Amino acid sequence: MTESRNFVTDSLVTSSSKFRRVTLLIHLSEGLHAGLIRGIGRYMQANRGWVVHRRDANVQEWSEVVGRPTDGVIACLRTKELHEAVAAMGVPVVNVCGIPGEAGKRVVEPDYAAIGSMMCRHLTDRGHHGLAFYGNLRAPGRSEVLEAARREAAGLGLTVSCFDRGEWSHLSNRDADEQFGDWLEALPKPLGLMTAGSEDGICAIQRCHERNFDIPEHVSLVGLATEEAFMDLSYPPLSSVQVAWPRLGYEAARRMDALLDGATDLPLPVPQPPSGLTLCRSSEVTAIADPNLAAALVFIHEHAGRAIPVNEVVRVAGLSRSALERRFVSKLGRTVFQEIRDQQIAQIRDLLLDSNLTLDEICDRSAFANTGHLSNAFRQAMGESPGRFRRRFQSP
Repeated sequence: MTESRNFVTDSLVTSSSKFRRVTLLIHLSEGLHAGLIRGIGRYMQANRGWVVHRRDANVQEWSEVVGRPTDGVIACLRTKELHEAVAAMGVPVVNVCGIPGEAGKRVVEPDYAAIGSMMCRHLTDRGHHGLAFYGNLRAPGRSEVLEAARREAAGLGLTVSCFDRGEWSHLSNRDADEQFGDWLEALPKPLGLMTAGSEDGICAIQRCHERNFDIPEHVSLVGLATEEAFMDLSYPPLSSVQVAWPRLGYEAARRMDALLDGATDLPLPVPQPPSGLTLCRSSEVTAIADPNLAAALVFIHEHAGRAIPVNEVVRVAGLSRSALERRFVSKLGRTVFQEIRDQQIAQIRDLLLDSNLTLDEICDRSAFANTGHLSNAFRQAMGESPGRFRRRFQSP
């Protein structure tokens, strides 16, 4: 018998076990699901041990699972067949990053709207007025990402074109790639292109190379990271929104424990916000056509951890204050000060979500003189205090 912390082997799965028996129907081969597993393990170590049995989330694997004793299932349910199979087991289910259905109508998932807004804003911040989206809208969350990006763009008077890969599923991959390449070639340049998956991003970069589009000069790309290593599987590396997969796994485990304790009226899962955006060459700031605006944005982003007077940004940009303000408002839809404050709040948000720093320690790394000023600014921007925001989203 082998044992690794609280993750134990199948030989311990018996009705007399003092541990709760939980089945994970998750693909470990996918980077995102490896993050979910880490979050589940973190919950186990902090709270109680489970006997864990894992199988890949596909119908072929389930013949072994259905007859195995288990107290609950955490699964990524992405098809009707998977929903039916797990519902037949008659045990509590937590559906994570799947589609709603018979076995799990309430899904623990990322905040796809926040992801779409972040992608769109990342590109418009870099001066892109031509925007597009590439992905399979039938995949979980993709349509929500697109809708949020379109709302963000509409606020700036812009639109987002879309190539839905799912509409071309009747074609071979090669023929679908050709259709995508033709669509991409017809769009005006420079173009800001959003993709909702690492593989989609890699595919888009390949099509750009085939059609002789320079990245990021002709096409800037931002994707959704499943794991950091994927960003380096393309050239140039893909800028990517980082989803907090471990937080999602922790929340899934916490809900499973509550269900096993007999809870019947759990609140709806809170969509987990992205943990940030990793900037790579596929959308670097220098892709902005306006060098003065680009210089100002680079300076603001690199110095968001301290107080930044607007006049200091003006000097870096090499323009008069009135001229720089006009360019910010016309091209980004906000003033210089608003951009400074947005970046400062974003830095605090990331520290609240992804560190165990106290508010005093976060304040020392921020642009604010004291925690009172920090809290007031954060509440004004986010609609809640830093403490409440952290409690809603951060796993211990």
